[in-house]
Parts: sequence; structure tokens; C-alpha cells
Amino acid sequence: MSKQDRTNRKVKAQPIVPEKSEFMLPSAKPQGRVKTGNFKMAATLAEQALKDNRPRAAKKAQALSNQTSLFSELKPLTQRQIAATKGVSTDWINERGDGIKLTPGEEKLLICLSKLLHQKSQNLDKLSDDYYTGNADPNAVVPENNTGKDLRFSKDPDLQGEPRKTATLVLTLYEIAKEYRPNSNIGGRDMRIVLDMLLELANNPEKRALIRYKREQRNTDNTRNISEIEGFEPLLNVYNHKNTKLSSEGVIINQTTEVIIRLNPVFRDQIESKYISLPEDLLSRIVMANGGSHKIPESTFRLIRYLAHAKANAASGVTKFGYNPEIYAENLFWKVAENYMRDPTRTFSYTQKVVERAIKIATDIGLLLGHKVTLGANNMPKYTFGINPDW
Repeated sequence: MSKQDRTNRKVKAQPIVPEKSEFMLPSAKPQGRVKTGNFKMAATLAEQALKDNRPRAAKKAQALSNQTSLFSELKPLTQRQIAATKGVSTDWINERGDGIKLTPGEEKLLICLSKLLHQKSQNLDKLSDDYYTGNADPNAVVPENNTGKDLRFSKDPDLQGEPRKTATLVLTLYEIAKEYRPNSNIGGRDMRIVLDMLLELANNPEKRALIRYKREQRNTDNTRNISEIEGFEPLLNVYNHKNTKLSSEGVIINQTTEVIIRLNPVFRDQIESKYISLPEDLLSRIVMANGGSHKIPESTFRLIRYLAHAKANAASGVTKFGYNPEIYAENLFWKVAENYMRDPTRTFSYTQKVVERAIKIATDIGLLLGHKVTLGANNMPKYTFGINPDW
């Protein structure tokens, strides 16, 4: 079967019957779960990391020759950013799509960095300029524009949007590794793993993210301001930081080596009003639900992020489905298991098993009360989830 045939296949019109999960309305509460503190992940970050790049032929019923490429839709500055980046091409961008693409390990790191940003930031006063900006000394890392803002996002209509403030973290590798491998004895190998991932995200051009979104702000006179944000950029930048304390005689008293991580603005953009809430022990719960194994597929992280985002929408009243979101199976598979949908060697039944495994973990960690699968329009299977509003 060719790749084109594979991407144009439809999910068979048969219901996927869960073996061990019964659907419940989210009035029932899971028993035995101790309530823990939560941390915020910017909804904009979650949305960018949930984007899928389903082949356009599958999204739109029109000939390929009549479609515009993704690259041709980008703003001039973004096109120049891509053209100036060694190791990437317009064909690669068109194939990869926009949004944030992560490996399973990088998915875990994304959660760790969001949690550490919450813990290391001033996170109480939403109106303060230092809200969710990290713990770095403002003079520790000075951006080229010397403002602390990413001015690649300008009000110039030929560029993109308005400036977005960045967040910067100063951390030891041990701190990051401790979050990355919860309930584990941390050694040098664990710290090298997180450092390698940080450097990969910072320096590998193929790890850059094509970020595109609109920010809407309502004014008191019922008018709205729409900012279009777009750029091709790394998720973070990494700097070495060695802190040495000397005695009055110049003798070294203490010396620590840290990393300074300047996060992409998407980590905090609009977090004061748009965010998803995640439990602080999320990774511990996932590992436990995964049988104690730290090898967790990205589909599990993506499904949890999708459900947590749906929960946030339900809490804010922006969705008609409340805590029972519905999604067709094919759309769900592309959203949470895109790599399997793109792989011509994987069948839909295999992808279904991957997604069902992720659903089981989401249920075991308390996020889901249950789910059901029914037949929707054209006899296509459709998932309905029962999200725990108290998660």
C-alpha cells in the first residue's frame, strides 16, 4: 500500500468497543485519589503541541494541483526565517506542518519545564509584569534587543503580531532530571539525558517549531483586537551558568553549575487567562499507570493534553459539550497518534490499540471517568469522553 493510499484511508465504520471501561457522567468521583496541587500550562502551548499535519488531500476534497502549499501561506518574514535555516527546506515544512512536534522524551520534558516555570515564577499576581517569567536575574541573560521581549513579533504588518515577553529559568540539571524521572534515584546518566534533549531542542534546526496562532483581546467598548503570531523558532535557548562564591581571601567556598533556559514566549503567552491545569504529580501518575515503566508513547501525553484542554474549555463554558467532549475516531487518531497514522506499515486496528491504551492510562490517573464509542454520521465511530471535573 502506498503512502498516499494509506493517508487517504478511512477508519472502518465499526464501533470500537472498550473492553474494561464503562462510560459514566462526570458526577461520579474516583475513589482513593489524594488531591494534589496543580500547575498551569499555557493553553497556547498546549494547542500548538496538539496540532496535526494530516495530509491536505484528506482534509479537503479537492485535487492536489488546486491546493496552496503551507509555505506559500506563511508571512514574508517567516519564509525568510525558514530559508535562512540550514538543514530545512520548503518541502520539509510542507510535509511536517505547523505546530510543535515532539518525541516521547520531549513530551515529558515539556511537562517538566511547564511545572518548573510554575514553581520558580511569581504566579499569584496576574497583572504584574513578572507573572510566569521564571527565576532568572534579569541581567543573567540579556536578549539582543535588551528589552526581555522577543521582538521578532512586531506590529509591522509585514512581520508578525506584537512583542511577547519571554520566561527564563535558572536550574541545575539535577532539578530537571528529578522532575523528568519522578520517584527515581537520579544519576549522571539521567542528567546527561535531559541536557542532550535541551541542546537538541535549542540547536537542531529540525526541532524548530512553526508557530502560528491568533490572540484575541476584548475591549470594554465590545471591540476586539486580533494579533496574528507567526514564526519559525526554537522552543528554547540554553546557556551555561557557573556560580562561584569566594571568601574575602579569594578561596572558593561554593561552586554550582546550572543551565539558563530561555523559553519560547509560547510557554507563557496569555497564561493569565488561557491555561490548562495539570496535577503536580502527573508524571508519577502516568508512570504508575504505565506499569512503572518510564517508556511512555507520545500518544499518551497528547491525549492527556487534549482532554485537559477540553476540561479547561468546559470549565470556562466555551464548549457545548461540557465535560463530555465528542470527537470522531479518525480525527482523534490524527490528533493524538499522528505518527502511527502516517506510518504505512501500521494498520488502523493497531492505531486503535495505541489510542485505547492511552485512554486506559488517562482513566487510571483519574482524568477520565470513562468513555464510550458510538456510530455517528456515515456510520463513522465517534468517541465520547467523561472527564472528571475535579481532576
